[in-house]
Amino acid sequence: MNKNGNEHTLKEILEELIRHYQLKDGLHQVRVREYWSKEMGEAINKYTESIELRKRTLYLRIRSAALKQELSLGREKIRQLLNQHLGEAYIETVVLL
Repeated sequence: MNKNGNEHTLKEILEELIRHYQLKDGLHQVRVREYWSKEMGEAINKYTESIELRKRTLYLRIRSAALKQELSLGREKIRQLLNQHLGEAYIETVVLL
């Protein structure tokens, strides 16, 4: 630590900037979209019309009724996987549209 006690890690500085400029929601939105398209597979991604993260709720618009039904059975698993990827329990609810 330096004389005036203002030594901070780069991580601390970045976290403070993200908090100050309220960028966390936008960053999580981007990370969720990237993870979904990369990890859920081409078949699921092909039928995913939109992915929105608002107020800790993930909205997934799925074009296939059969796929929507199948995914609805695994909503909790989807929530857990995405929260794990985000590194925190951020998503509270998954809604399939």
